[in-house]
Amino acid sequence: LVPELLQEDLTAAAIVREALPLLELDASCRARQTMLDGYRRLRLELGEPGVTQRAASAIFDQVLEAR
Repeated sequence: LVPELLQEDLTAAAIVREALPLLELDASCRARQTMLDGYRRLRLELGEPGVTQRAASAIFDQVLEAR
């Protein structure tokens, strides 16, 4: 969804390069919409709030069943 700028790749120029397309106000600009669509898909995949608790419970249940 967003580029990872690590260590030597994290420069002011890199931040500007990645952020500017997201700040475009033109409706035809797809960068921001593409990112927002990706976040929407991610939220759908993760489900309702509490995904961490559900995942932990599922893992715990599997451990109990394995005993």
